[in-house]
Amino acid sequence: MWLKIQWIRFEKKHPGITYFKYSNSDDVPFSCIDLNKKKRGRRTMSNNITLSLLYPDGRAVAKPKLLDLKTLLQFIPPVNHSFYRKLQCSDEDSGDDIWTDTDNDLSDIE
Repeated sequence: MWLKIQWIRFEKKHPGITYFKYSNSDDVPFSCIDLNKKKRGRRTMSNNITLSLLYPDGRAVAKPKLLDLKTLLQFIPPVNHSFYRKLQCSDEDSGDDIWTDTDNDLSDIE
């Protein structure tokens, strides 16, 4: 049921193991899948790989896209609304005014 997964986590101390949840709730425990190849011989160690965040402060979104997301917010579960409200606008405008109205008031979109 891959399409229903809402949270995926990878841990450096467990390479090849994928942890996932079907919910964003902190109360639900993670399930896991071992994606390591089952082969004979020595295991390859990938512990020496260091990855830095590509966008440590997040990536800005264009204002038209934020406006589209606002129109779709009524179809998104309320538990996920905070993620969309934290998105930043890449245009000169800050984008903060996009989220000030109520979720169902779409009069300023057109």
